[in-house]
Amino acid sequence: MGYGLCLLRRTSGIYVARVCVPARLQRRLGRREIHSSTGCRERSSAMKVAAVVQATWRSFFRELDRLDIAAIVHGSPRLLGEGLLPLKDAAEALGTDPLLLATELAINHGNALYAYALHWEGWDPSQVLPGHQINREDTGGYVLDSVADLCELTSVSGYVQFLEPDFVAETLRQGKRIGSGRISTEVHALFLIRPGGIDIGTDDLWVAKSHVETFRLATLSTLSKELIEKARATAKDAAQRPEPVRRENGSEHRHAAKPVSSIIREFVRMKSRPKGAESKPAWSATVIRQGENRLKWFVPLVGDRLSGELCLMPEGEDIVDEYAQRLRQLPTGPDLSKMCRDLGHELTWPKIEQWISSNPCAVCMSIDTVHTYVSKLGECFRWAMSKTYMTANPAATFASGRPEKTEKDEDERDLFSQEDLALIFSSEWYAKGRVVNTRGVLSRHFRSFYYWLPLLGIYAGGRLNELSQLYLDDLKLDEKGNVYIHFSLDRADKLDLDPADEEPDVEGAEKRLKTVNAQRDVPIHPHLVELGLLGYAAALRAAGHERLFPELRFDADKGYGKDAGKWFNDRFLGDQLGIPRNGKKVFHSLRHAFANALEETGTTGRRKYELLGHKRGKQHADVRYSKDVKGAGLLSRVSLLNFSLPAIAPFDVRAGLRAVEIAASIKERNARSA
Repeated sequence: MGYGLCLLRRTSGIYVARVCVPARLQRRLGRREIHSSTGCRERSSAMKVAAVVQATWRSFFRELDRLDIAAIVHGSPRLLGEGLLPLKDAAEALGTDPLLLATELAINHGNALYAYALHWEGWDPSQVLPGHQINREDTGGYVLDSVADLCELTSVSGYVQFLEPDFVAETLRQGKRIGSGRISTEVHALFLIRPGGIDIGTDDLWVAKSHVETFRLATLSTLSKELIEKARATAKDAAQRPEPVRRENGSEHRHAAKPVSSIIREFVRMKSRPKGAESKPAWSATVIRQGENRLKWFVPLVGDRLSGELCLMPEGEDIVDEYAQRLRQLPTGPDLSKMCRDLGHELTWPKIEQWISSNPCAVCMSIDTVHTYVSKLGECFRWAMSKTYMTANPAATFASGRPEKTEKDEDERDLFSQEDLALIFSSEWYAKGRVVNTRGVLSRHFRSFYYWLPLLGIYAGGRLNELSQLYLDDLKLDEKGNVYIHFSLDRADKLDLDPADEEPDVEGAEKRLKTVNAQRDVPIHPHLVELGLLGYAAALRAAGHERLFPELRFDADKGYGKDAGKWFNDRFLGDQLGIPRNGKKVFHSLRHAFANALEETGTTGRRKYELLGHKRGKQHADVRYSKDVKGAGLLSRVSLLNFSLPAIAPFDVRAGLRAVEIAASIKERNARSA
């Protein structure tokens, strides 16, 4: 049923906006009218929505008239062949706007839109639990709440296809971003993305080369012969004319108006996608998250600056310096999380500054952390220069040298005093080998890592995460029957995330030092054997476990040490023992106690570095020609370590196994309720 010039009313009662396509564009679009649902049954509301739809499409028609005719006539090598191409690259090849091209392909030509997914969470409706059936909507679609209840939450990675490309394009045309949707992958014919699980804009879309080339040829067929000949003649004249010599300053180059948020987004996306069909992304998922976390504060702290602003010197360097100064004022840890929760989407410097003044924090971001953040920004800007998005790197000067240390390495973490150690190792689990409640039953809150992690930290010198991620087969026997711990990164879930505790020789060497030198063999101290470490490991193996601490869950950003660190540094040291939480006395202080004890017993130089997992000395000969002692070869040195700890009861193996079972049942119950 018709209703006025711009509205149609369907039998369902919903009004549809009616847009007439100009005659000059009808052949190009393949239609005379465009109908778009208003979603309204009230005429007055529908008229308002229709007015917006009409204005949007009129703007679209004007953009179509401004298509780069020369690009349409001559085409581009980037559009030839099979495969996918970033939407922005395809639009650049045709001299048009990416959103305009997405609309043309998806809405007017029914072509697919793609994206590169990285751990997108959602559900596959075909994987419904046995004996259950998912509820359906009247339109035939799935009821999302029913899907969430009956299907396991999983994730997908790789190239995915949006199953409703017209909805995607229309949403983007309205200035919104895509937060959920229906996609297909090589594995899933239908995958429903968790609402709010993604944040996709025009820059994140990919298109098929063949679809873009088909669109180009279709558009070419609508052009008059005169327009085509004029475009060819113009190109011929340009080729014969010498290129004028001109200098660009920061505000004049062709990408001067590109916002830094777009540059950062493209940089992370480039690092997270494979370069070829068979290759892996340049960054692992963990490194991607770390990179995003280090880059995400630039815009909130100093604004979404334009490329041209940043490339002007020294103004660009002043902006980076201001960014570093504001980073230095940010809280860390739980305080930072609380600030983000409190401010929500209002993460701007005035709001952040106001929050900081109202919520004094004991610990702010360290100078070294600020340097790490600015270095990552400099890496992003170097990439932007390679893409001609920027003509200078304003972070180069700041990032070229590590900030001068105000403390010596050994002063950055305090040693535990003898009183501190007495407090730590007098806890109930050390006095009894377990923790029981008032009824004499094993406490449901006790975990085996409460007992073993601090002991391994002080007697083996292990870093928190490398201890938390130990597997049972990392406890090995040498040919003499002595037991040692083999620290390595031989499994996908073993992450090199612990903070560096030595100064790298050259910029950027920190990661390499930790990865290579942290791999080592450390003999197990006889006291740990007496307390039952090997017996507990054997019992875990007999129970079918693979890891030494199976109750610790894996976190993609912080590995298995995340929960252990929160427990030891915050709840145990801070809440239970009352040790000030100023970042000085932490789990890493146990490692310092181990290092000091090695010195006191005469283990210095290369052998000390070896046991600590440091670079094996400063001299070339120490590193190149001396070899590590394998297995438990340094047991005689480790056995000398004595920390004068209080009497410690042997570990209750049965209680430990029961604690693992309790943790597993809690984890399973939480997963079901989620």
